[in-house]
Amino acid sequence: MKLFKVVILLAFFVFSFVSCSDDEDEENTAGIGQECESSFDCRIGLTCDPEKKICIENPDEENEKKDSDSDSPEKNDADHSEDVGDTENPENPDDNDPINGNCTPGDTQKCTYQGLPETEDVGPCKAGISTCQEDGKWGKCVGEVLPVYETGDELCGNGIDDDCNGVVDDGTDFDGDGHGSCSDCCETNEQCPNPNEAWDAGNQDHLCIYEHEEIIYDCDSEIQQDSTDPYDYAKAIGICQTTTEDSEEWGLISAEISTPTGKSADVHKGSNGMLLKLGNVIRPKEGKFMVGLSTGLVTDPFKGYTSLDNYSGAPSDWLEANDNKFPAAPVCKDEETGEDHSGTQGGVRNAVMLTMRIKTPKTAKSFSFNIYFLTEEYPTWICSRYNDFFLALLDSTYKSSDPTLQNPADKNLAMDSNGNPVGINLAPDGLFTQCKNVNGNNGENYHVEVTSCTGTEELQGTGFESHGGTGWLTTRGNVKGKEIITLRLAIWDLNDAQYDSLVLIDNFRWDVYEHKPGTGQQ
Repeated sequence: MKLFKVVILLAFFVFSFVSCSDDEDEENTAGIGQECESSFDCRIGLTCDPEKKICIENPDEENEKKDSDSDSPEKNDADHSEDVGDTENPENPDDNDPINGNCTPGDTQKCTYQGLPETEDVGPCKAGISTCQEDGKWGKCVGEVLPVYETGDELCGNGIDDDCNGVVDDGTDFDGDGHGSCSDCCETNEQCPNPNEAWDAGNQDHLCIYEHEEIIYDCDSEIQQDSTDPYDYAKAIGICQTTTEDSEEWGLISAEISTPTGKSADVHKGSNGMLLKLGNVIRPKEGKFMVGLSTGLVTDPFKGYTSLDNYSGAPSDWLEANDNKFPAAPVCKDEETGEDHSGTQGGVRNAVMLTMRIKTPKTAKSFSFNIYFLTEEYPTWICSRYNDFFLALLDSTYKSSDPTLQNPADKNLAMDSNGNPVGINLAPDGLFTQCKNVNGNNGENYHVEVTSCTGTEELQGTGFESHGGTGWLTTRGNVKGKEIITLRLAIWDLNDAQYDSLVLIDNFRWDVYEHKPGTGQQ
């Protein structure tokens, strides 16, 4: 019987020991696996897994523990020769014992700081203070300030080092690319894909939607205005970097001025150039210059060019994709008779084309640029056989299962959402804003109506005062990262040389998102 009692007591002792050990382990791992946004959400000794967003053991502390366990007792004593005492009150751990309650009422002591040690007393971050209560026991810690994520307009502009890293309003660097969120519009996967790879070193900015007007591709400040070098035209537009086909870097590979059929010798003098301004109002969208392509002369104010000798052809691949006809403008089709009143046949005169071969950035999914189309054909020749064409042809390997994102089959990005090519026939479809509204017959006795004009203030001093223009529009196209694209920008007179047009081009930008390709209002 005595033996049985001894066995029972031993079993109880072993069970109690194991239970205590389990409780102790559970206490040591409290917080592991809980959800977190940063290490600040986890208890001391744990860190936040940036991918799983849960608290895990801190690898650095685990390594320190292993190093400590491997040291000899003598070495360990030498490394930790000073006894830090009770961390709740390191100054006098014996006299002020919060457990036994023998502190002096009214006394205060600093509490253990719960943030990362390197952030304590940096910026607003500080430990809390505990005050001894009337019963001689320490009260709760109050007044502690811990780091917070520094992101968003409010925290990025309050003049406070909210994340306590020693720099005011730099923003928390979530993606680890060395650029904080206050200056980095591509910081998380929610903002753009592969954020830590989206930094564009060549232009010192991210390849993402630009949220601030001052963030621009500006590299044309040293260009001379009388330059006719197409490489300078690329810089004026905003394509700053150059590269080679074999390089890993993105940028402009080549640039050339020619007719749409590729004959550089047939381009009429003055058909291309750069402008500081046009008239009293129109200015570049970015940088110092904007590029002009014209069936007339690129001058300020504008001058026409009436020679009938400059013949060319349209780009063959584009023409073939349109059944060897110039595409009609749907807005110019007579709903009653079905007759088309836009020019689909005729001669190409006074043509010029800028061709650029470009290697795209790794994370780029699309690009955009701004155009401003002005024409002397307005308003007399709306929906007539006299139709000056502007094309923006994109050769790219981009493919999408979403038909709204797929680039046009004929490669032309210079069409509005209704399929009207950029030219005078955008007017009745609502994309001419600098003009006077019309409601009457055109020069071929076909009734036309334009209701989108808002005034002619921007036309003053341009040479187009009694004519019309679109205002700044945005042209977009989709691409694959690290591919070589060809972008051809061309303009010509159709069937005449008497009424000329000018297109201004500026503000080229890459984007890490796909967009519906085409041309429309900004």
